[in-house]
Amino acid sequence: MKLTEELVNQLKALLEANMKDKIAELNAEYQDDLLQTPAAYYISEKDLDNVAQFPAIFILADSHDWRDEKQGIAKHKVIVDIGVMEQEEEKLQKKLMRFLRACIEIINADRQLATTAMETDFDRAEYTPMLVGADKTFLKDVFLELTIWTEEV
Repeated sequence: MKLTEELVNQLKALLEANMKDKIAELNAEYQDDLLQTPAAYYISEKDLDNVAQFPAIFILADSHDWRDEKQGIAKHKVIVDIGVMEQEEEKLQKKLMRFLRACIEIINADRQLATTAMETDFDRAEYTPMLVGADKTFLKDVFLELTIWTEEV
């Protein structure tokens, strides 16, 4: 049985290994250096209070469904949360859209997560409300919800 932890670790490794090149590609395409390499990748929500630098990417297990296990299939819900901090609202929104694109393109290139999964589906992306710090710094996230299907043998 493949538990969600294995998939979360695989997603984290995939994003870490490919993000730097994807950022360089997007910065070249848009002819700017708006995106920076994420400061850290986390697999726990407890780290939210301890984030020292942004951008930061969180890969979080959401659920594991065994309803189709009789047919040998399990469904895992995983959230990729991209948090960005910025002084300017417009730059903040552009960064979030580009980081979301980067994550989608990286995952889309390896939808089987190096054979760990049968398939990965992109369910939805949702932007959170913007927070404003005392120093007038803006903080916002975008959540990418994934369904990862595994064969249970």
